[in-house]
Parts: sequence; C-alpha cells; structure tokens
Amino acid sequence: MSSLSRVFIPNCDHKRFNEIADANPQYRMSLIEGRLEISMPVSAYTGQRQARIITQVGNWRAANSNLVGHFGS
Repeated sequence: MSSLSRVFIPNCDHKRFNEIADANPQYRMSLIEGRLEISMPVSAYTGQRQARIITQVGNWRAANSNLVGHFGS
C-alpha cells in the first residue's frame, strides 16, 4: 500500500481541472491559484476515524458556547 495521499499538479487551468475531475470522480480535488491538488480515496477505517474526530469536535464546540468562529467546510 502506498503512503502517497495527495498529488499536486502545477499550472492547471479550469478546463483541464474539469476534464480530470470528470474522468476521476472517486478522488477529491481542488484547484487553487492554478495548482491542482488530488486527494486519494480513504479506506473505510480512515473514514470511520475521521467521522469519530468530527463528532468529537462537534460535541466539544456544542459544549463551549463562548467560542467565536465558524465550524464547517
């Protein structure tokens, strides 16, 4: 199993981004200032672990009403 979790492609435009994203819907991608970032799919175990962490953060935020800011993506 590879430890590679993200790939970066410089000098990418919106057209190329859309072509790559349409051909690879299983990957999460973002295009920021001409740099394409591709995140590899996560395993079921990793997804479960992320869900537990998000739940813990949400519970902590709900228990601390004096926090300032926005929680979410």
